[in-house]
Amino acid sequence: MISVVVPVYKVEEYLPVCVDSILKQTYTDFELILVDDGSPDQCGVICDRYAAQDSRIQVIHKKNGGLSDARNAGIEVAKGEYITFVDSDDYLHPDYLKDMLTVAVEHQAAIVQCNFTHEAALLGAANNEQQEASLFTPAEALHDLLKMNIVQVNAWAKLYRRDLFKTIRYPYGRINEDNLTTYKTIWEAESSIVCLNRYLYFYRVNLEGIMNGNFSAKRYEVLSFADEITQYLGHSAEDFKNEITYAEMRLAFRLYNECLQKGKAKAFKHQQDTIYHRLAVLKSKSIPMENKYLFMLYLLKINRTLYEFVIKKLRK
Repeated sequence: MISVVVPVYKVEEYLPVCVDSILKQTYTDFELILVDDGSPDQCGVICDRYAAQDSRIQVIHKKNGGLSDARNAGIEVAKGEYITFVDSDDYLHPDYLKDMLTVAVEHQAAIVQCNFTHEAALLGAANNEQQEASLFTPAEALHDLLKMNIVQVNAWAKLYRRDLFKTIRYPYGRINEDNLTTYKTIWEAESSIVCLNRYLYFYRVNLEGIMNGNFSAKRYEVLSFADEITQYLGHSAEDFKNEITYAEMRLAFRLYNECLQKGKAKAFKHQQDTIYHRLAVLKSKSIPMENKYLFMLYLLKINRTLYEFVIKKLRK
């Protein structure tokens, strides 16, 4: 019924916790696809050891190709009616599959999302600030995603109908792959998207992970997001114009500030200058935005040096 795809790379410390949490699910009709993405440590051996103990586990050993390539390898062999992705340094609440599938069937949903947490004590609890479940049409979900409200961009902590991936794949060789893919699954959904108000997914902040590692020029690839989603949506993009601009602004600020805080502004001066000028253009579009972004745009416009000084200080 469900294919669980776990890309595996350099996580031998965390992998057993992840796999055990999947094998201990209260819903048992699933296949577990462990994709060893050419991991140089003992991850491949650990995967094979688990496969020898449980017939539901399939292991793919492949040359290292990155997270997108590993997910795509799992998609290619998945046989379940639904598919879910779990990062190999994370783990699940025992009722993750059961609760997600129950909601999917009840609402005939194309995508079900649950809450995630960094705090183990919250796993299984509800978020009291939200209603029990939020239902969206695909268009409503895309509006919400772009405004970064309830619908989240992450590929994990979601259950998808597998047929959404008939033509959709994660972009090979790129980071920020969720930003460049999740909107496609939402747009191609022909039924509701449901956000379940329970913390069923534990997201581990791995300081050695891609997004927390060395700041590189590849991080700036995500700035193509606005152009890519506009092209993908075609004529419908006009209905999402303000939200796309807002999402573009937030991504630009995140990159600009992170570069400053990691002391890389000189190394990436050209990219930082490009973002600075892009933000000035976005400000002129007068889109609705939170007060903090209005302040950030105002400060950046009147005194770039002062803005950069403040952002660096905020990290300390």
